[in-house]
Amino acid sequence: MKSFCKKKKVILILMIFFLIFSIPSYAAPTQGTDTSSSSSISQHQSHTAGEVIGEGDSFIDIGQSQGQVIQKDNLQDMSNSLYNILFVVGIIVAVAVGGILGIKFMLGSVETQADVKTMLVPYISGCIVVFGAFIIWKIVLLIVQ
Repeated sequence: MKSFCKKKKVILILMIFFLIFSIPSYAAPTQGTDTSSSSSISQHQSHTAGEVIGEGDSFIDIGQSQGQVIQKDNLQDMSNSLYNILFVVGIIVAVAVGGILGIKFMLGSVETQADVKTMLVPYISGCIVVFGAFIIWKIVLLIVQ
């Protein structure tokens, strides 16, 4: 039985490994790069250090010539709206689960009440993790601004 579980784990790890490394890249080639080698991943190109640095500099120049694409105000507005939506969803889920546990505790038998008491530990720790993450997110946003 143990060897079967080990075989399943090894097969699962191998499947994940092959899935990760078989994902094709759909990145468009930049200006001045050779597109013939992008069709095959198995081809190997050797570059000198000067070529690598030159291609890196040309990549940076292309990015700087396009100007600022990301607008900070739009990014902050999107981040704030995403924060508020997720925070409200977290509150609703926490209140709903707490209400269900409370009703089970009040109306259940002694065994059900014992089960509810054991469920309270993960519920409270989950609430601490979720709302702690939101507090950390808000503090980071305030520091960055």
